[in-house]
Amino acid sequence: MPILTLDERRRITLPKDVVEDSEQQFVAIKTKDGILLKTLPKDPIAALQKEGEKLKGISRKGLRKMAYEEALKEAGK
Repeated sequence: MPILTLDERRRITLPKDVVEDSEQQFVAIKTKDGILLKTLPKDPIAALQKEGEKLKGISRKGLRKMAYEEALKEAGK
């Protein structure tokens, strides 16, 4: 695992073997443990439709429970 540093302009350069291509976009998420880089999908609509397919047949109550459990997990509880 490479160690990355900030330059004088607060930039981080990612090694070639870490990213798939130079067109990728990322979002930086501050967590309790540091910073998480998540890749943004090239086609966000298609990605959202794919995620929506996973939720077919789940009731609103079930979705609420899943969201609550995920929030607890992210909060570290």
